[in-house]
Amino acid sequence: MTLPHLHLHLPFALALAHHILLPLRASGMEPELASYRELAPIVSQLAKFEGFRGEVYLDHLGHPTIGFGHKLPPGVPRPKRMTQEAAYRLLWEDVRHASCAATRLFPDLPHYPLPVCQGVVHMVFQLGPSGVMKFTNLRKALSVRNWTEAANEALSSRWAVQTPVRAHFVARLFLKGNESPHE
Repeated sequence: MTLPHLHLHLPFALALAHHILLPLRASGMEPELASYRELAPIVSQLAKFEGFRGEVYLDHLGHPTIGFGHKLPPGVPRPKRMTQEAAYRLLWEDVRHASCAATRLFPDLPHYPLPVCQGVVHMVFQLGPSGVMKFTNLRKALSVRNWTEAANEALSSRWAVQTPVRAHFVARLFLKGNESPHE
């Protein structure tokens, strides 16, 4: 499913990245993958996958969610509405957090080919670090840089049955690791 209107807002989303990433650099908290080159495609892809909703809704697991798939934590006051600008800010922050978590799970991640890094961040964004930890064989395949096996493991999971479009997308990113030089 393509959402053409999101492409019109990508320059705006990239401008927001400037305001999110520069303070992180100044504070010394910048994650290994926190650059426009690595995060901008992920933000764009996730905006398409998640779609924008300005009102709180329940995701497929029943969690209150808003914006571009931002899960609202329990016990925190819930906004009734959110602008697309605020949703992009949250998405950039969520992707930054997913990138940091992905780097903690896979310390060599910054040395993987860029498409593989993006696939891992996608998984962490959607499943959380604890969800990705359940992919024992996929994590082993990534650790030995066997991108084909990582793709196969992603596709032979319950996750692939539940969200097949996203799982196939991530598997294709892993397979692109075979075409990319190690960075």
